[in-house]
Amino acid sequence: MISYPGCGPVGPRRMHGVHEIGGSNPPFPTINLNPIPMCFCSRLNLKANYFVIPLVVIAVALLGGWFTGIGMPWYESEVVKPLLTPPKLAFPIAWNLIFVLCTASALIFWNKNFGIKKLIFGRSIEKHRKILMWIFGLNALLNVAWSLIFFVYHLSVLAFIEMLVLEATIIALIVLGWKFSKVAALLLVPYMLWLVLASYLTFGIIMLN
Repeated sequence: MISYPGCGPVGPRRMHGVHEIGGSNPPFPTINLNPIPMCFCSRLNLKANYFVIPLVVIAVALLGGWFTGIGMPWYESEVVKPLLTPPKLAFPIAWNLIFVLCTASALIFWNKNFGIKKLIFGRSIEKHRKILMWIFGLNALLNVAWSLIFFVYHLSVLAFIEMLVLEATIIALIVLGWKFSKVAALLLVPYMLWLVLASYLTFGIIMLN
């Protein structure tokens, strides 16, 4: 029988497309109709996150951008902005950079292999990894929700409160992820700093309007 790497033997006996039975081979090759080995599928599944995570980030960016576009006329014409508001061009540049860094961070958290059993904050590696991914998911939902609350419904106070919760999720990712991967945690620092600025801007808009 043939053993694929990481898999059990696959039968009946086939070698290079030739069916071996009782030590004698027919004079013609046969087609191997055995199912694709499970290890092959498993390897594909392991790589799925390299597509899923970027697609989720792109969806967040597009949906948040759509909500922002709906409220942009109101924001440009009616909202009095704080003194330290960055130029309009800075916002898409900053967010595109943040989304790229978040994608890289999530991929590192998901795929890092320690090779040994290890506990992080008293939890197993896999359990800690799942917690980080759930927080990433919550952060993505809150990110989109903020654009909806602020730009579509113009609820500045609620948007400010929601922003504080959004900040809490990114701080949690940095703190909880630090022992998991310092690189992945550091990639989230620009996101945290931008949220601090965004909180200041939102609070300033509340005070000025």
